[in-house]
Parts: sequence; structure tokens; C-alpha cells
Amino acid sequence: MWNVVYQFIQNGGLFMHVISFWLVVALYVVLGRVYHLWFGKSGKLVHVLNELKPDVNTINQCHEWINETVSKTPSSENPEQLAWNIKYKESIIAEKEWRFRNRLALYQAKAIHQVEWLFQVANLATLTGLLGTVFGLIKAFSALSEAVPAQKNIIMATGISNAMNTTAYGLMVALPCLFFYQLLLDVVESRIEVLDNEIRSSELEKKNDKEV
Repeated sequence: MWNVVYQFIQNGGLFMHVISFWLVVALYVVLGRVYHLWFGKSGKLVHVLNELKPDVNTINQCHEWINETVSKTPSSENPEQLAWNIKYKESIIAEKEWRFRNRLALYQAKAIHQVEWLFQVANLATLTGLLGTVFGLIKAFSALSEAVPAQKNIIMATGISNAMNTTAYGLMVALPCLFFYQLLLDVVESRIEVLDNEIRSSELEKKNDKEV
């Protein structure tokens, strides 16, 4: 099997080695992102949620305090002191939500780091394969013009076959790159949505506080 693969790459010429380089880059990106998202501590959604859980609890406690205070405080209570206490709690909520959003942006940046490379590698591998095919055909027709009539058919068939190897190899690299590109983006987006829902739920409570 390895002899067939080796022969396949050798027959394609220099451009096959360039495509192999793009394959190595793609493997590096995919393995790195898979490790980060599923095995790395900072990439696991559970780790991020546990890290932000104290902030979420603080936000919820502040919302509960505001609701209880507004609903149970008698009219004789000092309104200025009450307003100051509510603003203080709202400032804590705003601070925690700001930290939450910053952590969300940081997680998103780290999660999609290098994923965009996969899309570029897919394009480069395809274009490199097409360029290799063009050069291969040029080489085949040049050799055909110098060959004896009895060998022209063999040279033509062999030259075209070797030239098409680069296009085939480029597509074999590009298609998995596009697959993993979309897969990793979908995983990141679903996790970002989970974290964003935490923020939206706190904002909904904040809106309810104001209505009360």
C-alpha cells in the first residue's frame, strides 16, 4: 500500500509535495483544535461554566435582592438610601456581566484560533493541484512532440494520468479540510450559544427588575 502511495506522489511531481505540505498544516490545525475543544482544560465548556458560575450566582443574588427589596420595602423607608442600594447592586450586576462577556469573547477567540486556516488550506490545495495538472499537461505535450509515432499514445496516456494526480490529491486534501472547518465552527458556535444564553437569562432578570 505504501508503495502505491509513494508512486502516486512521485508521479505527480513537485506539486504533490507542496500539497503534502498543506496536508501537514491541516492535520496540525485539526489535531490542535480537537485537543483544545475536547481535552484541553481551557477549551472545555464545563470548565468555562464552572469558572463563570460564581459570577452567575452573584448576578442572580443581586436580582433576587432587588426584587425582594422593591416589593417588600415600606413607603416610609428612606428613598434615597433605597435608590443608592439598588444602584450599587446594579453596578455589581453590570460588572459581572461585563466580565462574563469578556470571558465569552476570549473563549471564542481561542476556540476558533487557526480554524480559518482550514478554509484557506482547502483553497490552496485545490489550486495547487490544478496548477500541477497544467504543468503536467504542458510537460506531457512537450514530450509528445519529441517522441516517435509508435510511442506517442503511451506517452500521452502516461503524461495525462500523472498530471491528473495533482488535481486528485489536491481535492483529497481539500474536502476533509472543508468538512472539519465546518464541524469545528459548528461546535464553537453551539458552545458560544450556551454561554450567551447565560448572559441573556441574566439580562431578562434585569429587565424584570426594572419592570417591578
